[in-house]
Amino acid sequence: MARGGSTRHGGRSRGARSLNLLRLALAALAVTGAGAAITMAAWTDSTTFTTTVSSGTINLQGGVEFLGGAETGAVPDEVDWQEFPGPDPANSGEVVRFVPPAIDFQNLGPGQTRSATVWLRNQGSLPLGLLFDTADASDVSWSGANLFPDPPAVAVSAIDRNGTAVPSVDGWVLRGGDWLTVTITVTTPEDWPQQNAGRSGRLDLVFEATTEGVTVD
Repeated sequence: MARGGSTRHGGRSRGARSLNLLRLALAALAVTGAGAAITMAAWTDSTTFTTTVSSGTINLQGGVEFLGGAETGAVPDEVDWQEFPGPDPANSGEVVRFVPPAIDFQNLGPGQTRSATVWLRNQGSLPLGLLFDTADASDVSWSGANLFPDPPAVAVSAIDRNGTAVPSVDGWVLRGGDWLTVTITVTTPEDWPQQNAGRSGRLDLVFEATTEGVTVD
């Protein structure tokens, strides 16, 4: 029995050693696999494009006094250009406006017409769409303590830098550096009532411009 017991014990020892060897081999494989994962390399490359991004400017100006006489085909630089802020000066002006200073249309009687010339130009870099309607009280308005009961009619026409008539100032697009020559005409009717005699009034014309919805070719 002692021999048999010795034989059974010896068999368990060889099995245990075989199991331990298998575990060591698996551990070696596991370590080898981990090492292979760690030493794998991925090559990468990249390229970079660099550019400059900038914003444009808007600057609608108007002029009423041309000191150099009649001139065509060039910007009337001798005009007394003036600029007026929009409704919200703090908002760098999505809309800017120009209000011409007083233009005299003196000594009117029934059935008479007076005209004066002003200039509008876009001194900024972005194209601007003009907003102006003689039927809009915010664009054409009269004021004064001794105002006419029946103010004269006001009409506005314009030509571009090439001398071509503009169909309508409202909606006209001024590119950067472009300008319009604008004629303002005041007319009284033939039957202008006498109660308008000896009266006067201040005429304000407000030309606005905006970038909203403006597209150019």
